Amino acid sequence: MSSEEEKITRIYVEPEKQSLLDNHTEKHFTAGEIVRDIIIGVSDGLTVPFALAAGLSGANASSSIVLTAGIAEVAAGAISMGLGGLVTLKF
Repeated sequence: MSSEEEKITRIYVEPEKQSLLDNHTEKHFTAGEIVRDIIIGVSDGLTVPFALAAGLSGANASSSIVLTAGIAEVAAGAISMGLGGLVTLKF
């Protein structure tokens, strides 16, 4: 016997149980791409506005400028991520 044949183990299964095994289908989580997109989106969506606010605050900008710039960046980031996702799906 070769080493490959020695590794094979035969298991006897009763016919009734074998029919259950033959008809069994495994269900797996298939939304990995969605989870990846959510994680990347949240990461990008939180990091950039905080960095912008920190930079503007450090430059002694008024709070209204920091708030306005933060809102503008969130809107621009959302549009950018949305268009990026659309382009990825279409092409």
